[in-house]
Amino acid sequence: MHNGELHDFKLHNDAEDRRHAAWAPEWGVSQISIVLPAYRNAATLAELHARLVRALEPEGATLELVIVDDACPAGSGEVALRLAAADSRVRVITHDRNQGQRMAVWHGLAAARGDVIVSMDADLQDRPESVPLLLHELRERRLAAVFGDREGEYQGRLRMATSYVFKRLLYRLTGLPQEAGTFVALTHEARDRILRIETAAPSLALVLCAAGLPLGSVPVVRETRATGESAYTEWMRIRLACNDLRVVWKLRRKFRTTSGRGRAAPNCEP
Repeated sequence: MHNGELHDFKLHNDAEDRRHAAWAPEWGVSQISIVLPAYRNAATLAELHARLVRALEPEGATLELVIVDDACPAGSGEVALRLAAADSRVRVITHDRNQGQRMAVWHGLAAARGDVIVSMDADLQDRPESVPLLLHELRERRLAAVFGDREGEYQGRLRMATSYVFKRLLYRLTGLPQEAGTFVALTHEARDRILRIETAAPSLALVLCAAGLPLGSVPVVRETRATGESAYTEWMRIRLACNDLRVVWKLRRKFRTTSGRGRAAPNCEP
């Protein structure tokens, strides 16, 4: 890591991707897992399931859907259990209490069995038909993870504006794609690596970045919400944003210190 700056673990360029080729496994995917954190998504889960099955059938791999019911009071768990009863490819994890989307994603990742794992929202804003785009980029560039770089006006103007400012700041600090979030495909090796990183309320994007893995992104269209509203209030968004900035600050200090001691930086070869 040069000068210990957090900028130095930005997303890898093509040369760095080739440097990591020895780390990235040969593409031999027999199972694809889709992790779906569910909270107030009873109205969209059945359609999401059907569209994922159709979209991923050409991939020729066994499909697993891991639905994490985050103690939803509005029937998401019941719909998920009905889907599981009708389709053995669906597995349901049930939280006894609400733990938030981030922990739901984390628990789904830990339970997923696939060679490749895709995390996405369950509200149909992330289009199931976009998943093969992420898989293609992951396969062709032999990356550890590929984000869906979300495009479109998929939320209100105020939220779009505040989200842009925050994500632009994270991009400047870390090099993450500005729309990097929970829509991401990653290898199971990358999953195993990030699960060893201890952090409270982990941001999947930040943890992947901090893990020093070869990352990429591909443009995808994000739809407006078809039904319901976001579970994140403005206060929750501010709180999570502040937490993410604290994480970045801690990483910045940590990597500046460890760089001075000659230890490996996050974007050094594993």
